[in-house]
Amino acid sequence: MLLDLGFVFISSLAYLFILRKAARNVGLVDKPDARKQHKGQVPLIGGLTICVVLLQYLYNNPNLLPHSNLYSACIPV
Repeated sequence: MLLDLGFVFISSLAYLFILRKAARNVGLVDKPDARKQHKGQVPLIGGLTICVVLLQYLYNNPNLLPHSNLYSACIPV
């Protein structure tokens, strides 16, 4: 169980760094304006990272859930 948790943590961290650069190149960022308090462009990739890591985990552990391929097909990536 601890190994699985470590796998999910490391892979999500890696995907966050990889997709952050890709999001800036594509323009998938939140730009600050008058009503927002953040400075600079913030990449919008958190949900996408969660979906990719979940798909990867279900692909590597297909017997974890019954019908895991059905769950994977229902993730709108």
